[in-house]
Amino acid sequence: MFVVLLILIISLSGCNQTKYESNSDQACEVISIGDAFEKKSKVPLSEYACAIDYIPLETAPECMLPGATLLQVRSFEDRLYFYNGMQALATIKTAPLCFKSDGSFISLIGSVGKSDNEFLHVKDMMINASDRQLVILDYNRFLFHTLDGKFIKSVDVEINSLFKFSIFCNGNDGFVYLKNPSLHDDGVSWDKDYLVKIDSAGVVQSKFSLKRKFLYKTGTADGTVKTSVGAALLKSMESLYVYMHNDTLYRLDPSDMKLETEMFLDFGKYASTAEKLGAKLFTISNPLFITPDFVALTVLFTYSVFRDIIDKEYIQANFVYDRKRGTTRALEYNEEYGYAGFTNDIDGGMLFYPKYMNEGKMYQLVDAIDFIEYAQKGNSQKMKQVAATLTEESNPVMVVATLKE
Repeated sequence: MFVVLLILIISLSGCNQTKYESNSDQACEVISIGDAFEKKSKVPLSEYACAIDYIPLETAPECMLPGATLLQVRSFEDRLYFYNGMQALATIKTAPLCFKSDGSFISLIGSVGKSDNEFLHVKDMMINASDRQLVILDYNRFLFHTLDGKFIKSVDVEINSLFKFSIFCNGNDGFVYLKNPSLHDDGVSWDKDYLVKIDSAGVVQSKFSLKRKFLYKTGTADGTVKTSVGAALLKSMESLYVYMHNDTLYRLDPSDMKLETEMFLDFGKYASTAEKLGAKLFTISNPLFITPDFVALTVLFTYSVFRDIIDKEYIQANFVYDRKRGTTRALEYNEEYGYAGFTNDIDGGMLFYPKYMNEGKMYQLVDAIDFIEYAQKGNSQKMKQVAATLTEESNPVMVVATLKE
């Protein structure tokens, strides 16, 4: 009887432990951030993309968008969706907007308010491709809509996360989210993150803990302080990834919630140690783009640690890893454009760096006032034609790069 009870206890305790697997079939890919950062490169867009288009979004009183930097993008079939990713801090709350892929306005998605069919904040917005629905997360509530924005239902969920949060729809497997510790949690444990899978009714299907790593952060107002480094959940090309402990990227299998080592980020001399917080993958707004040919990612270098050896322009640096050649390149910062990106050798237009990627396309969103300026600097006739139709008050322009097959 004792043996049976012992086996049962061990089995139950294992339910809350994350399952890790090494990728034994093939060598783990290594992205050499440290070495690449020492020699910045100009990377032609044509290495990975075959076409580029400029789509001005319709400008009308009923569909005005805030600045491009605030907006998050989603795409599905012939539709583009935009919502304010910083809406919790905005003084004016706005509903997400839906446009056709040619830039013409379709409709608002839902409405702002306190009723069951309304939301106060759009914390995140997902597309459930299998059910052909839009799902808005408003803190502890899911609101389901048709692809054209008509309300279907709302479901209460217990997430209790204000910041540093990501959630993704995973088709028939429901929703997966990763939550950092929060004061809103009962019995909060500051040394763990939680990877949770729930169904469309908000019922928890499985939950696993991920150990946080403790490091020392220098140069703060309080001097050197102890801090913890948590995990992040990311999505690219319909696959889910968990980034942990500043150097390892795992692929997550939502069916059994197993983590398999996918890539290792070698930061070289910029790596974190027990004494200092070093470089890390930038994870806000899901800026990870993984294709069979390349990986585009952004790295954040802690300014308080590296300010004596890194220019401010490279505190947030963009990299591209070529998966076929096994090489990593840091994209050179361009003074004219004020950011680092792919050199547009397809039509001679503006510097390109994606904000979002889906269904074989990469998307960059540019404010009209900036697009007009960039069109004058470049040699793209398509850009100049679009710029001629804009004013400084126009809605942003969507730049779309089609990936090579």
